[in-house]
Amino acid sequence: MVDALRQSNVDFAIFVPSYSLAPHAQYPTQLLEGLQVLRFLIEEEGKLAKNIAIGGDSAGGNLVLGILSHIAHPHPGISEGFIPDEPFAGALIHCPWVTFDQTWPSIERNKHKDSVPLLPNSVHAKYFLGDAPSDNYNEPLSAPPEWWAGLNARMLLLLSGEDDIMVDSHHAFGKILVSANPYNTEMVVAGGEGHVAPVLDLMLGDRNEFESSKRMKQWLLSCF
Repeated sequence: MVDALRQSNVDFAIFVPSYSLAPHAQYPTQLLEGLQVLRFLIEEEGKLAKNIAIGGDSAGGNLVLGILSHIAHPHPGISEGFIPDEPFAGALIHCPWVTFDQTWPSIERNKHKDSVPLLPNSVHAKYFLGDAPSDNYNEPLSAPPEWWAGLNARMLLLLSGEDDIMVDSHHAFGKILVSANPYNTEMVVAGGEGHVAPVLDLMLGDRNEFESSKRMKQWLLSCF
């Protein structure tokens, strides 16, 4: 990814933070840590928000949406007051966890196609949430459409795969996200791809370049 972007004369680096995992650390710890990372990059390292594209996949995609939500609507339980004074270059949301609902038809339809056979169930959600209730920050699909208007990113890309067990929930959320930000938001559903295929399928030995990977590179180039 970095090499491909640099070949296009884009001075580009990837910063990969670690964050605390459930059940040892529960919501909203991960959201707080994500905001602290961005504060470090901007206030300590002197990076400009307009030169930063934030991104995440699966639970990381959930975190990206939580960060965008907090910047637009500060979380009442988080004292971290970091709000960038300009939009990010972009926000990449790849196969995000957007709902705790277990009834989406794609779960059954794709259970023999996807490398992830089940959505995070109520037990996993409990590990993540602890005693906290579901809210707009941790379950993005529960937020009203107007919640997502005017997000703090110049460009938004929502990626999914047609064989992802979560794809139906991605379609539902993507419709809301695009309608709230019609001029800078794109949703791409890659044919024949399961959940976060460029990562999980690669781990299983598939060395092919995925449609979602190609679209990701194109989008990142357009951000800068």
